Amino acid sequence: MKLHGQNLFQQTINERSLLMMLDWLIKITPPTGEIPLFNDGQKLNLRDNKTAINMALTLKKGDFFKSINFVPKGSITELSIPEIEWRQPDFNSILLEESGYGIFRSGWDIDDLYFAMKFGEHGGGHGHFDKGSIYLQVYGRPWLIDPGYGQRETYKHNTVVVDRSDQKEAAGQLLRWYTGEAIELISIKHRAYRNVEHYRTAVFLKPDSILIIDRLIPSDKKSHNYDWLLQFNSDNCQSEPLGWTSRFQNLGLKIIFPENDRQGNRLLGPALNVNTLPSNYQRIGNENLYLEIYRGKWTKETSGPAVFVALLKPFKNSEPKVVLWQKLIDRNLIVGIKEDGQTTVLEQSEDGKVKYRISGHKEFSIIPHQEPIKN
Repeated sequence: MKLHGQNLFQQTINERSLLMMLDWLIKITPPTGEIPLFNDGQKLNLRDNKTAINMALTLKKGDFFKSINFVPKGSITELSIPEIEWRQPDFNSILLEESGYGIFRSGWDIDDLYFAMKFGEHGGGHGHFDKGSIYLQVYGRPWLIDPGYGQRETYKHNTVVVDRSDQKEAAGQLLRWYTGEAIELISIKHRAYRNVEHYRTAVFLKPDSILIIDRLIPSDKKSHNYDWLLQFNSDNCQSEPLGWTSRFQNLGLKIIFPENDRQGNRLLGPALNVNTLPSNYQRIGNENLYLEIYRGKWTKETSGPAVFVALLKPFKNSEPKVVLWQKLIDRNLIVGIKEDGQTTVLEQSEDGKVKYRISGHKEFSIIPHQEPIKN
């Protein structure tokens, strides 16, 4: 990119290179190349032949090709001057603390799991009121989505609404980030509601499950209404007593609720307020995305702390058989997951500390051990 004959990518602004913007795309882009539509994002797929080649040439990094699962037409040597080595990025999951995203990845192949949580600054005039919102892609498809441009309201995102009102402009705070062989974890909090503090933890239980834990702590001792929300990229959704299921052909995503938490009401249906005001997905058109968004809402009302726990479980062909339970002991939240004869237990204290154990293995505590990636 040149301006007045100068290559802007060789310049620095506030001691930073514009190359960082392109490199950031490798870190946040799912393996389909379809960038999540956070804030006022609009459709961009980096697997476009010309776009991918130009980006890789600018970065001089062959891992850009792999990060979007892109196979160039012709050899890389023929297309690149100088030659670009084809290579896989040297990371899977990554924390982008400065821009406010935590990314879980099971790998870089197109069917691999990709999960993002958004927690950073509001984002100015293009920012959405969606602190703590999440996005999930697996099997080459987005399943839990952000509706994108112009859809700013909190209830159109995958987070928790308090008292049926939008969040205020706010910045989230990172509490913990952990990556390990069996699990990965991100824990954040925000005060986008005046009298309620929202703690959200996402745990990647490898290879293919995401556990979401929400704790909402009021400071005014008044009763509050809480709506726990998910936006499904699907018009084929089904509600059951202990879960929601979204399907496409032989693929699916199961949202599993604790068998011992029957508090509140759960509803699942078309998100008419989004569909009548076409979202970015509908307006632009995309073969990989449905033309209708379904919304799941789990509502609780209480004068004390509120807790929501759910397991996100992708599947092929047959639905998974998983039992989820929870209990509170001395303000510690204990969550159990039983699948295929194995039990996983996580214990989270009120200040966010987490203990973790799998049946037959030694218990350990999750402690931050990595420096944030500046971006």
